[in-house]
Amino acid sequence: MVNYGDNSQLVALIPSNTITATTTGSAVDLLQYTNEVAVILNCSAGGAGATCNVKLTHSDTSGGSYTDVTGAAFTEVGNTASVQKLSVNKNEMKRFVKAVCTVAGTASYKIGVELIGEYQYVS
Repeated sequence: MVNYGDNSQLVALIPSNTITATTTGSAVDLLQYTNEVAVILNCSAGGAGATCNVKLTHSDTSGGSYTDVTGAAFTEVGNTASVQKLSVNKNEMKRFVKAVCTVAGTASYKIGVELIGEYQYVS
């Protein structure tokens, strides 16, 4: 996690990497954030016929069953690079969130998915 001052925090949902298959990021605890959070997708072109669909999933527990977050899916990325942003209200989500990138076709995507939010201290 990186602190950008003024209580803003950035955490990687899917750390920057090259992926060729469906990838699920690690669980991130939303308890420490207030209200709206931004999620940024930065994705390269993946190759002819390849697709990458990124969405957020959430659960009450870190190791629990994850379900899709309503309205928290990015526009599909194909063979054109894309930078996209979602804004979601963390108060309408369960405590833990993951990003899932579903890849189809013969693909090689350079991808990073980051969450940026205002950090609050929880005692």
